Amino acid sequence: MNQHWIRYFAVTAVTLLAVSGCSVPRQHQRNGTNTEVKATGARALPFETVLVTNRQGMNDLGANDGAWNGLVKSHEMADTQPGVVQSHTVADEMSNLEQLGEQHVQFIVASSGIRESAVRAAAKKYPLTHFLLLGQATTGQANVAGAVFDTQQAAYAMGYLAGLADKSKNMNKPQKVAVLYNSQSAQELANAHAFAKGFSQAYPGQKPMLMRLPTPFASMSIQSAIHNATEKGAFLIYGAGNVETGPLLQAAETSSLQIMNTGYDAASRFPQHVLASLVPQYNLAVENAVSEVDHNQFKSNTATYNLQNHGVVVSVSHDCPMEWSIAEDRVLQSFGTTSVRHT
Repeated sequence: MNQHWIRYFAVTAVTLLAVSGCSVPRQHQRNGTNTEVKATGARALPFETVLVTNRQGMNDLGANDGAWNGLVKSHEMADTQPGVVQSHTVADEMSNLEQLGEQHVQFIVASSGIRESAVRAAAKKYPLTHFLLLGQATTGQANVAGAVFDTQQAAYAMGYLAGLADKSKNMNKPQKVAVLYNSQSAQELANAHAFAKGFSQAYPGQKPMLMRLPTPFASMSIQSAIHNATEKGAFLIYGAGNVETGPLLQAAETSSLQIMNTGYDAASRFPQHVLASLVPQYNLAVENAVSEVDHNQFKSNTATYNLQNHGVVVSVSHDCPMEWSIAEDRVLQSFGTTSVRHT
């Protein structure tokens, strides 16, 4: 199977050494320099920023990849030392967080799906380490911030575009567009229903096929769902979460299937296969939080990212017909934003 669409990261292993003696955390240094104080004097310590992945690991075409991009960009902007630790089990999540706290890492990103309870426990034990919890709200701890992504408006706009595509076929047959979603994910369920509303707005009287993925599910079950959808006549399939993106791209590469995806800007990379992508800007949330730590302005609240503040983006393929793009832009403008056009 052709895997050229997967983005591989050259992640340099970062050795995180335990710090002995008395240290002055970065957040207490107005000049942005962390120092270690010893009897022999003081020396600068690096500003270490580490991503703890969820069990999907790197190359997930979603939160892990986006968060890592944010750490890399922060390295360029704030002279940080980025690193990544992968979690293969639920138990790994807690142990990874605690080990990094023991090593006096200044900033830790807990990727989407990592339990809030694990982050809270680590934050309580290591109060001088700052934590960013992606995809979840959090309150009450001075060293923990949350970042949530309001994607329902974007999913509605994606559905509207899909409705235009279906209507243009002029076959007068319902259910030619399918939606794959994990019913155990509240966000995927919300995306699926918002997509369906947008679809029906563009194509009155018609609805997409809502196809719930079995749980627990894996790549094979997603591939099976894609096959079932195409057998029922679907020419366009939307994946409501990032886990569906890989199998959808693989299917599109070997057929005439068009797709729409969530989590990764596949529309700009593969415009011939991907009509549009819903892209939460995980990197932006990470960059903002790192900057706050760097400037001693860390906010222990939950930031909401959406279409209006460009924390969520709808990326439209440059192969999309102009009349559809114009109509899609009108929908997005009604939400106070515009789509990203790749020309």
